[in-house]
Amino acid sequence: MPRLKIDQGKFGSLISGFMFTCLIVSLIMGVVTDSLGYKPVAILGFATTGVCIFMLAWSKTYGMTLVACLLFGFGAMALNTAGNTMIPRVLFGGQSEAAALNLGKIPSSAWGCF
Repeated sequence: MPRLKIDQGKFGSLISGFMFTCLIVSLIMGVVTDSLGYKPVAILGFATTGVCIFMLAWSKTYGMTLVACLLFGFGAMALNTAGNTMIPRVLFGGQSEAAALNLGKIPSSAWGCF
């Protein structure tokens, strides 16, 4: 916030922009994954999130940071959708989708127990 010279309201707008983009793009990524498969969507997600992380690190203006947050929503939902599609195929040899999804989607708070 000090580097961008923004207040808490503008910071909240960055988070809101990211989350709103995630909301909309999650619907679109499902259709794209069904059409193209999970591999291109995963590659797009990794590339987009990588670029956005560098954009966030180097941005000096609020506008560039907002663009990075919006694009980060695209990358995050591409990875989320690709992961949700890939998990049942990878774990348990594709035999038990429910068990694979339960194991593959352990909440991050549960990892602290291990």
